[in-house]
This record gives sequence, C-alpha cells and structure tokens, in this order.
Amino acid sequence: MEKMSEILKDIQEWRNVYNKIFPKGESLLFLMYNLQPTGITKSLFSLLRNLINEGYEVKLLVCVRGEKDLPSPIVPIYLYNSENEMWKMIGSNTIVIPFEQVYDRVVAYDGILSTWLATYLKYVNKKIAWLHAPYKISHVGFEAGYVREVYRHMDHLVAVSYDVKQTYLDALQIEEAHIKVIYTKLDSQIIREQSRKELFIKEGLVAVSVGRLVTEKGFERLMSVHKKLVDEGIQHELWIVGDGELKQELKNRIHDLGISQTCKLLGYHDNPYPIMNRADVIVSASFSEGLPLAMMEAMILHKPIVATNILGNREVLKANMGMLVEDNEEGLYEGMKLMLRQESLRKAYEMKLESSVPFLFEVGR
Repeated sequence: MEKMSEILKDIQEWRNVYNKIFPKGESLLFLMYNLQPTGITKSLFSLLRNLINEGYEVKLLVCVRGEKDLPSPIVPIYLYNSENEMWKMIGSNTIVIPFEQVYDRVVAYDGILSTWLATYLKYVNKKIAWLHAPYKISHVGFEAGYVREVYRHMDHLVAVSYDVKQTYLDALQIEEAHIKVIYTKLDSQIIREQSRKELFIKEGLVAVSVGRLVTEKGFERLMSVHKKLVDEGIQHELWIVGDGELKQELKNRIHDLGISQTCKLLGYHDNPYPIMNRADVIVSASFSEGLPLAMMEAMILHKPIVATNILGNREVLKANMGMLVEDNEEGLYEGMKLMLRQESLRKAYEMKLESSVPFLFEVGR
C-alpha cells in the first residue's frame, strides 16, 4: 500500500493544481452541452457544490434543454430549447450569448462542442477545457488538426486522470505542462448517508453494475458472464443501474439469454447508493473509462470490486484496492467467480478499503 507520505504529497499536488485553475475570489462560468443523467453531469454537480461551498461566484450555461435533465445545484441558463434549434442557429452562424457580464474564467466541461462554444465568448479572461475520457473515445469523427486548433484557444486543459492526460499528449503532441490533472471530488459523508436512506433486502448474492446503457460500458458481455456463472451453479443476481440508448437491446438480450429471473435492469436512480450498498460485489465491464465515478463511489462504500484492467479503472484501483481482470469475457468470468465464491476474499477487500488512508478523490482532501 502507498505510504501516508506519498498520499499526502499527492493531495498537496492536487490542491496546488486546483488553486491554480480556480484562484480564490474569481468568478466562474461553466459550459455544458446538456444536463442528461451521465457521470459527467454528476461530476459537474459535485464540483459546483464544492465551489459554491468554498465561496466562489458560479454560473452555469447549458447549450440544449433536455427532457431528462438532472436538477442542478444552481439554476442553469439555457441557450436553446432543442438540438434542432441549436443546429439551425449554428448553421446560420447566429450564436447569441444571453449576457455581457465579464467572468474571470470559463470552464468548458463536457467536450469539444462546449469547448468550441467557449471560443466565442468575449467577456472571459481565462478559458479552460475539461477532458473526461481518452482522446479516441471523445473525438470520434474529428480530425486531430481541428481538435488541436480548438484546444489551442484554451488557457488550460484539465484531465480527470493521468491516464486520460497521456492519451491527449500522445494524440495532439502538445506540451505536457498545458494539461493539468484534477480528480472529481466526491463527498463521502453524503454518499454514506444516502446509502442508508433505503434498505434493499434480498437473499443470496448480488452483483451490481452502474453506468449508462451504452456500448462502452460492456453490459452485453457482463450478461453473458452472468449467464455462464448461473449455469455453472454459482447462484447470484445481476442488477444493472442506469439508462441509455441500449435499453431495449439489453432487454432483448436478457430475454434471449433466458436470464430474466436473475438479471434486472433497474433504470436510472437519483440515489443509487442504497442499491450499491446491498451489493456483495460491484462490477465494471467497461471497454473504456476516463475516471470511473461508480467505482469511486463503491470504494467509499467499502464494496469489493471486479473491474476490467483498462485506463481509468487501473488508476483508481492502484494499490490493489479492487480486483483488476483481463479486458475480456474470460477475465470477467474468472474474477466474478472468485469474488462470488469466496466470502473471505470479499471480506479482505472490504477491510482493505475500510482501513485505507483517505482517498485522493474525497472532498476536503
């Protein structure tokens, strides 16, 4: 395990970067494409709450209003009521920013579009872009030259992990000093309190996986692994928490695999922590992650974790805080089989998490 001195050094380094990106007393404007229920939106809200609690003046500008927008900790200003309206205005080169207030810093928080929009803002002293996922995942269909030019207008780039930072350095050939790393900060006290607000009583073993229902989260292969384990007599349920574009496809897959009695799609939950708290094991079958928030939340709840050995997962689970497995069905199968069969192994991971030094991503560190 990392020595306390190394952890404290990391915490101090993180705090120095945070203070450089968000100097005390400066006004902040955040840009988002939408406020749909994603990990990026949740991480934004966590950051906004922290900044507000620290006394910053913060505003939030959102490109498109959505039907499923999450409630924001501050009242957002919407530019457009639909994507059609937005693209029509962009096509006619008519982009109207509904204020002329000067902000010290603008933060384009959710990708290339909000970063592009930030280049149009005149009343801003410093511009910052947040990088949430590996370069190739975040910029499908964009030429590197165009992306490099957009980011050239930013005073700072902030990656959510060192792994993500490296993918941008490799792809864009920009100076390392131009990209800083700031982990998303989570309030462990709130997460633990919310995990006790509801009690999920269920006999037997339960594996839980949390995330958007999209291809990169690997739910299809997780279902195949679940079926194989059940067929071999390792009785357990698989609960998947989240919503997304693959919802119907995953429902069909559950039916086709004949696992409707043991695999449940629970949908999106504003408070997923009671469900996670009931889990005997938290599973991430992702093909790609920037900074896996659900895994970080599971660590705060001291839950045993089985996760694919990929960027993001590796960084969060360093010091053997969870079980990393090969990035394929066989790896997931072997890892879940071990964790579900061996209560002593689960207890060992729980005890390690409980006795660990404060996590770098906890609020106040």
